[in-house]
Amino acid sequence: MAWTKEQETAIYKDGTNIIVSAGAGSGKTAVLTERVLEKVKNGISVDNLLILTFTKMAAKEMRERIGDKLKKAGLTSELSKLDTADITTFDAYALSLVKKYHYYLNVSKDISIIDASVITLYKRKVLKDIFNELYEKEDSKFLSLIKEYSLKQDEVAEKVSKSRVAITNSLRLLKLDERVRQMVIEEKLKSGHARTLIPIEDGDLQYEIAQKIFDEKLIL
Repeated sequence: MAWTKEQETAIYKDGTNIIVSAGAGSGKTAVLTERVLEKVKNGISVDNLLILTFTKMAAKEMRERIGDKLKKAGLTSELSKLDTADITTFDAYALSLVKKYHYYLNVSKDISIIDASVITLYKRKVLKDIFNELYEKEDSKFLSLIKEYSLKQDEVAEKVSKSRVAITNSLRLLKLDERVRQMVIEEKLKSGHARTLIPIEDGDLQYEIAQKIFDEKLIL
């Protein structure tokens, strides 16, 4: 593969910390995989490297690509270490450290990562409790806020000159993980693609699939 000058720097730069800023589809995974191969060739065992990604899907792909590189380079002794190497997500690695040193942190070793859908449900419950409390108190500022901004879908449609169906579809997107919603805002993901992800309750899985749609330029 022919690397650009910037990619070569990211692969071969050594002896100092480096920060690389790169957008989706720019070859980040390929470059990082090649950098790992160079480290191994220079005597650093793969199980002495810490390789973190944002999603499980990306971590899985990274592990597979590194394995392929090691095979092609004839570094078979490193392949056996690949399964135990630290190639995982940021949150999973952080969780492993917390579990390992739970006695220092004074937390239970049975701690786990909360599911994104549980967070969403809890936020809704907290918001509902706040609304109920303010309604019961008949808080004047709160009631004024509701009166001013709480519009029915038909009223919103009229104000923004959109159909009621368009407004309904837009409101459905609020059920998505906030990272996926941000992709829609940045026009990295079409709203039609985004709506297909709504039935998926796991926010991390929603985001992984959304990233895959963007990276591979999938269409409906």
